[in-house]
Amino acid sequence: MAIPVLHWLDTRPATATGVTWGICLPIGELPANAPLHLTRADGLPLATQTWPLAFWPDHSVKWLGCAAVINPADGDRFELRSAPAPPPTRR
Repeated sequence: MAIPVLHWLDTRPATATGVTWGICLPIGELPANAPLHLTRADGLPLATQTWPLAFWPDHSVKWLGCAAVINPADGDRFELRSAPAPPPTRR
């Protein structure tokens, strides 16, 4: 899967904020059960929830819903990676 780079549309929030968003994917790009997680620009993984919203005729994901809690220290740019997330750690 090509790694989408995500960023805030406006200024980043001043406190930890729950965010949800959706991504449209090309046909065949993401298998239905592919593991995904969000990372900061420096590669640190963030806790992420994803769920398919629609599928292509080949059963790959067409629309993907995502949610995460982003802290101000997490930065302005993020990447959604198609790989298992490492175990959570306390920050």
